[in-house]
Amino acid sequence: VVRSLRIVRFVAALRALVLSVVDTTRQLVWALILLLLVIYSFGILFTDAVLEYLFAGASEGEDTTDLMKYFGTVFSSCSTLFRSILGGTDWDSAVDALVPVGMAWVLLFHIYIAFCGFAVLNVMTGVFVNAIKTREKDHETLMQNGVRLKDLVAKLWSKIDATGLGQITISEFETMFEDEAMQAFFEAIEIKAVDAWTLFDSLDVDGDHTISMDEFSERCLQLHGAARSVDLYALKKQMKNLQGWLQLHAELRKV
Repeated sequence: VVRSLRIVRFVAALRALVLSVVDTTRQLVWALILLLLVIYSFGILFTDAVLEYLFAGASEGEDTTDLMKYFGTVFSSCSTLFRSILGGTDWDSAVDALVPVGMAWVLLFHIYIAFCGFAVLNVMTGVFVNAIKTREKDHETLMQNGVRLKDLVAKLWSKIDATGLGQITISEFETMFEDEAMQAFFEAIEIKAVDAWTLFDSLDVDGDHTISMDEFSERCLQLHGAARSVDLYALKKQMKNLQGWLQLHAELRKV
């Protein structure tokens, strides 16, 4: 079972189907509830009509076995209606059993089949198909945004690295931090920080107090998204540094 689940991770089409089913679970549950309500409502109508016919209108010696089999109780009626739309039983036999009750009930049974087949079941199919298309569209949009983000990062870096050395210091970054173009860039990619020092520390991966082109591109792509992610990363980095200082202090005390 575990190996089967692992396959889903590596097969894109299968993963898309599984995720679509998960995404549409809520809608499918409500659609199923609607279908059950429709079946239950029609089941009560057919059961009531059949029982009334059996007690009042059925002639002596008439074979009512099929009527009792298909519509004798609410449960049997609902079961017949459910299996009729899903191919579990031949609904032509159920219709033939209703003929003695009246042609109006035969017509109502046909209306039920048409309503469930063309309305309810198609709605459920449409919900699932729409979920797949939406997920594919979101994936394409995400890929396009990724390419666009890389282009923006490259253009901004060419403006920041005025010296062409491939690295910038905190003083250079702090000067450029107040630039409107740079502020607009970080706002566009949803990176927010309270000051230049916090953002610089978040972008400085190796802690050498300079930012290279690779660091800048990598960290911008990683921090892109939820607001305050820069501050959270900076806090995580500070905690890591503090842990290192505490460990060093403990080792010095032992000496």
